[in-house]
Amino acid sequence: MGHEHPQGEPGDLLITIRLDAEEGRRWEGGKLVQEVPVTYSSMILGGKVRITTPLGKRVQIDIPQGTRIGDRRRLAGHGHDGGPLDVEFVLKETKTFTDEQLDAVKRLSDTGL
Repeated sequence: MGHEHPQGEPGDLLITIRLDAEEGRRWEGGKLVQEVPVTYSSMILGGKVRITTPLGKRVQIDIPQGTRIGDRRRLAGHGHDGGPLDVEFVLKETKTFTDEQLDAVKRLSDTGL
């Protein structure tokens, strides 16, 4: 199906498909991984977060107490073409802090955390 050659048979047709990464998604060894930013307090205490899957669905994910940066959960049927989606928890970075937040972090620091 490729380009015809005057002295021979047509070559192979090569098609490259690229799925653009968006919303912190990437391919890793054939698995689709989506980074999900969560707050430090949610990692320590647990909580919930809502994400938009590659299929455009809004899904609520439970964050287990004691979650660490890089921990993953697999969501069956929410990835590309109905395959699995691996969700990787990353720390949500905050650029500015309120005085109350800084005081809370100082108190935590004083306790050794």
